[in-house]
Amino acid sequence: MADNTSATGGYLQAVTAPNEGRDLDSLLRSILAGITGISGTLGLIRALWQPTPPTIPEPTVNWIAFGIQNITPEAGQSYLAQEEITEDQVTTEQARLSTHDSIEVLVQVYGPSCMLYALNIRDALQLGQNREQLYLAGMAFAAASNVTRVPELVGDRWYDRADITLTFRRHAERTYRVLSFVQAVGDINSADFETEIPTT
Repeated sequence: MADNTSATGGYLQAVTAPNEGRDLDSLLRSILAGITGISGTLGLIRALWQPTPPTIPEPTVNWIAFGIQNITPEAGQSYLAQEEITEDQVTTEQARLSTHDSIEVLVQVYGPSCMLYALNIRDALQLGQNREQLYLAGMAFAAASNVTRVPELVGDRWYDRADITLTFRRHAERTYRVLSFVQAVGDINSADFETEIPTT
């Protein structure tokens, strides 16, 4: 993240932000591995739409591919300005922009037990203990779609597949180094005003 401030002029970039990209993929992979028992370290739980797709496992292997389809902001944002934070005995100022997002994740489960695993994912996320990692990341499980069976014909072999879309909600915060107005140098000409402006 950038570390520019409003004192530099120009555009401001966030200095902290919620999990995105690979970090969010890693969180989702860990959760899917935990609630299904499918290994996330053997390439059996993988992100969809990779630049170089890995080899597809055999039709007899149960595995999962997942991908974030969209992130939709919910109504309302809050902006808290001029917070003071202290790091290593140095005090700086920041502004915090707070939003709530709805995140839709497509989960494609392959293998002879694809329907069973997809239904297990849906039901396992109803348990509070299985949502602990989500809670720690500022996220919550909101809903699951119907489980749809959509086998794929690859070459001359059928790969059984079941799809489910999971919806999560999260509280997302981004901080910016917005500094408060301290002083200004210059003259005020009150001749242009009907009411005189005190100069002291």
